[in-house]
Amino acid sequence: MKRIITIFFLAALVGGLPWMSRAAGIEVSTITFALLGKTTFSNTPPPKFPAGLSKLEGKRVRLSGFATPYDDPEKLIKIVLVKSPGGCFFCSPPAPNAVVFVRRVPGDPPLKNIDDMVEVEGVLHLWRTEMKNNDEAKGFFFTIDEAKVNLNRK
Repeated sequence: MKRIITIFFLAALVGGLPWMSRAAGIEVSTITFALLGKTTFSNTPPPKFPAGLSKLEGKRVRLSGFATPYDDPEKLIKIVLVKSPGGCFFCSPPAPNAVVFVRRVPGDPPLKNIDDMVEVEGVLHLWRTEMKNNDEAKGFFFTIDEAKVNLNRK
């Protein structure tokens, strides 16, 4: 019996993120890059977020995409999530409504060598005009904080 409990506990720690949130009674909404892409913007802030996204401000969300380094590429503690895998040097960068800044849970082990799609779950924050200039998220329309990353997304 102890062995079964130990195996269950280890499985939860390693790969149980999506179902752990549901089992704990925490509601998690799945969002998509298509929904993020409905955010409109002009040269004057703030962007206009679709109603379906605005209602998720401060709530737990899940989003799948491709991770690119924001800070240390060897650790990927902070990442930028994009819809498509890395581009080429002559392609234009993604639009601001197609990029999500992700700050992982402090103390989580570093990520390494992420080439496949990942699933990120955390608290969604939308860009606000009152953000402080020293907030690294100020350059992004969307931020997911306290994020857990599921590497087994297929």
